[in-house]
Amino acid sequence: MPTAGLQYFARYSHSSPCTAAKEAKLVESCISLTAKDDVIEVFHQNHVEQVSSEYFLKAKNIVLEAAENITIKVGNSYIAIESDGISIGSLGKIEINTKSDLALTGAAGLSVESSTKIDLSSPKSSVEGDTTLTLKGGMVNIN
Repeated sequence: MPTAGLQYFARYSHSSPCTAAKEAKLVESCISLTAKDDVIEVFHQNHVEQVSSEYFLKAKNIVLEAAENITIKVGNSYIAIESDGISIGSLGKIEINTKSDLALTGAAGLSVESSTKIDLSSPKSSVEGDTTLTLKGGMVNIN
């Protein structure tokens, strides 16, 4: 799992990186900001936010853009989107559910591997090899 951004956050999440801050504010109670038009923030260095309870973001459209990596991490599970691929990892179960078709396509190949077993089941199944179909196993049962 990519950790560069996570390492940066861990380094600054427990102590303020602004030891010689030119401006610091402490709000002892609630703070609210309402803007009737666009809000634009520009940071010429790093930006860290830490919330001790819940963080809620709601919008009609959200775009997160990074030149190298975006990682979503919860406990030991993560989704890392990098410029050269996507990694999904977990110590628990990973499920993909859809009410429509699910298509897996690999232009250079597709591999499915398990250290124990693979079960494929459907009311109607077909296996095709346009040029060659090879079935191998210690014992192959057909029908």
